[in-house]
Amino acid sequence: MKNVVASDGRQLNATYSVGEFQSVPGLILESWGPSTRNADYNKAFDLLLDRLQAAGCPFISVNVISRDLVKAFPEFSDRAIKINGQVNLSLVAGEAEELRTAIGAQQALLKVDPNSKGGNRTKRILVHSPSVASEDWLQIAMDKCSPGQLKQRLVEPTADQAELEQRAAALIATKLEAPAGRSKPTSTTISSAAYIRDPSVKAWVLQQADGRCEFCECSAPFLKEDGQPYLEVHHVTPLAEGGSDRTSNAVALCPNCHRRMHHGQNKLELRDEAVNKIYRLVREPGR
Repeated sequence: MKNVVASDGRQLNATYSVGEFQSVPGLILESWGPSTRNADYNKAFDLLLDRLQAAGCPFISVNVISRDLVKAFPEFSDRAIKINGQVNLSLVAGEAEELRTAIGAQQALLKVDPNSKGGNRTKRILVHSPSVASEDWLQIAMDKCSPGQLKQRLVEPTADQAELEQRAAALIATKLEAPAGRSKPTSTTISSAAYIRDPSVKAWVLQQADGRCEFCECSAPFLKEDGQPYLEVHHVTPLAEGGSDRTSNAVALCPNCHRRMHHGQNKLELRDEAVNKIYRLVREPGR
C-alpha cells in the first residue's frame, strides 16, 4: 500500500490502494487506528475530495468495506453511504471537509450490531466514480492530476455503449453548454458495427429533458439506481442513415416513444413531428 501525498510533497500517515472490491473499481482508503495508524486519514480524505473536484470529477460514491461489516452485510448496496437518500455524492468546490464529515456521520450508523452504542467513523472505505480510471486514482493520490483532466476524458467520444452510459451519467452532474458534437460520426467494428458517440451530447440532451419525454411530455417511467430519470436519447435521423451526433439531431424519449420512432409504421411522419415540436431539432437529410 502507498501513502497519500500532501500538496507540499510530504507522505501523509494515510495509506491507500487502487483496485476493485466486489467488482467495483476505485481507491481504497484504509481505516484510522488503532493508536497512530493512518492518523492523517481525515486530512488525506479532504485532500482527495478537493483534488477530485478540481480535476473535474462531478460526484463519487462511497462504500464501507471493513471486514466485519462485509461479513454482516454482504450485499454491496447495504454498505453504501447515502446522503439525503443519494448514493452519488456531489463534489462542490470548497466543501470537501463538510462532505467528509457528512460521510463520517453516515459511516457511524453502519454497525455490525445496530443496538451497540457509539460508532466507528473511520472504517475502511472504497471511493468510486465512473469518471475516474485506475491510473487517475494514482495521480490524484500523488497530487499529479491536472485541473479539468477528468472532465476532458469524460467528453471523449466512445463506441463502447457501457462506457458511453457511464460518461454521460457523470456529465449530467456537471454544468454543460450545448456541445458541438460530430456532423459525421465515424464507425468502428467491435462484434458489430457501432458509431462512436459523444457522451456530452447525450448528457446535455438528458439535462434539457429534465426527466420528461420531449415527445409525449410524460415523466420518465422510473428512476435508475443512481436516482436519475430513465430516458433514452434517440437520433431523429439515424446515424446509420447519415445523421449527425449533435444536439440538433438528438432527443430524449421515454422507451415507448423511442420504440415508435424506430418501429412505428408512421416513423417518418414522427420524425417530422419531433422536428416541428422541439425547438433545437433540424431535419437532416438521410441517405
